[in-house]
Amino acid sequence: MNSTSYFIILLGKEFPTGPLIGTFFALSTIAIAMQTYKTYKAGYMYCGRTERAYRKDDIGSYRFWFAVQIGFSLMLAVFALLTFFS
Repeated sequence: MNSTSYFIILLGKEFPTGPLIGTFFALSTIAIAMQTYKTYKAGYMYCGRTERAYRKDDIGSYRFWFAVQIGFSLMLAVFALLTFFS
């Protein structure tokens, strides 16, 4: 057994599954994706509770926080798929 299949077996046993937690992850994914799209169209990204990185002012910080938000959206989507299909 290689390390990849061992990791998948471990993940299947220790990761919470079921329709209730899957629905939570799916709704969380939709909420974060909608918020990311809305702020992208407005020209800024959240980088904390009260701070924003504007596209016109600091493109590097804007791109970083955009990638962080996309990463969290994708991570929650994977969690939702794992809970429904495991």
